[in-house]
Amino acid sequence: MFIALRRFTLVCTIVLERSLMNKQHDRATIGAVALMIGGAVVAAATDLTFSLYGYLAVVMNNFLTALYLIMVKNSPATSGLTTTGLLGYNAALSLPLLTAALALSNEPRRISLYPGFRWRGYQVSMVLSCMLGLTVSHSTFVCTRINDPIMTSTAGNLKNVIMTIVGAVAFGDFRFSVWNSVGLGMSMVGAIWYAAKAAMKARRRMMKESMLPSRDPEKGPLIGRDRSAALRRNDMPTTSIQNSVDSAAQLELPVIKPAGSL
Repeated sequence: MFIALRRFTLVCTIVLERSLMNKQHDRATIGAVALMIGGAVVAAATDLTFSLYGYLAVVMNNFLTALYLIMVKNSPATSGLTTTGLLGYNAALSLPLLTAALALSNEPRRISLYPGFRWRGYQVSMVLSCMLGLTVSHSTFVCTRINDPIMTSTAGNLKNVIMTIVGAVAFGDFRFSVWNSVGLGMSMVGAIWYAAKAAMKARRRMMKESMLPSRDPEKGPLIGRDRSAALRRNDMPTTSIQNSVDSAAQLELPVIKPAGSL
């Protein structure tokens, strides 16, 4: 049931984007999101446990996750920051809250009392887990800044479906359920549908961004919104660029960069 409730992060993202950013979503996006959430609900139909505290915690986490992704994509404060720099500031701001939570929970003491704490295999696993966590966080930032918050949530959902399938094959305690399989299939189809739609949109955007400056002499590589800002600072002719991109997209021809562009 937890997985089904976490799928509602997509709904939270759509609601917040509409209310905060006045963004409109097409029917294909709504349909793909509905299919993913419906699949998660069907898969969780055999585990309808209820916990008010748990449900409230997951719903709050969904809204905070959606708001977090929207701010990474659209906050003016992130303009000019590299992904690594943004990740560093995020970690620095989170450190006081994490420290307070550790102090209140007394978790460090319980970890030190764990019988296998000094076992080398446990320590190596812990280090690798931290490295993977950093990799996931960095990938989340990159995906959100290049694409959009819904695409990041969709990628996470598809990852969870693949993990479930791999776990079912790799471990012997999996109990086959028809509804579980149907739900996983629905979620995967919805995620692939939206990913294919986003890929087509990204192809058109890449053709447009091929005309934009890709590197700033002072700040280094530029991505996403920063490239558009650099274009405005250089006073390049956006109208002629867009016309060239549209024509190339229709004829499926490579875009020719204007003289003097980077």
